[in-house]
Amino acid sequence: MVSLISVFWTLILLFAVIGLMRGWAKELLVTFSVFVAIMSIELVHSYFLPQPPAQKTDFLWRAAVVLALVFFG
Repeated sequence: MVSLISVFWTLILLFAVIGLMRGWAKELLVTFSVFVAIMSIELVHSYFLPQPPAQKTDFLWRAAVVLALVFFG
């Protein structure tokens, strides 16, 4: 059986090669969009949603925001 560390570093290498083929500008744009997604989620939760939402819908909402910004970024 393959160790978890080997799988981790293999995936790091794979994503590094994909990033090199795409170019640093696109990778920087996607990284920035992830930061914007995390910032917008935190701002919405702290200012607009003071009551605790259900955990499943909360996770799905956060995942949808991050995936949308990564996909379009």
